[in-house]
Amino acid sequence: MAELKEGILKLLKNYGMTDNKAEEYYKKQVKEIKKVVVKEHVEQLKQECVDVLDEINRTGEIPGLVF
Repeated sequence: MAELKEGILKLLKNYGMTDNKAEEYYKKQVKEIKKVVVKEHVEQLKQECVDVLDEINRTGEIPGLVF
């Protein structure tokens, strides 16, 4: 992961950003990506809960959990 970060920072610097601006931009983008990933994961969990509730309503039984 550190190699990826260094590569991205190097690329940003090659396009004219200062060290501080590149680092700031990188941190901002990572923060946004984390928000999107968490939001998508929450949506997936919500859908899984809805699917389980649908199964309970359809069959009247609690489905077995698979781990």
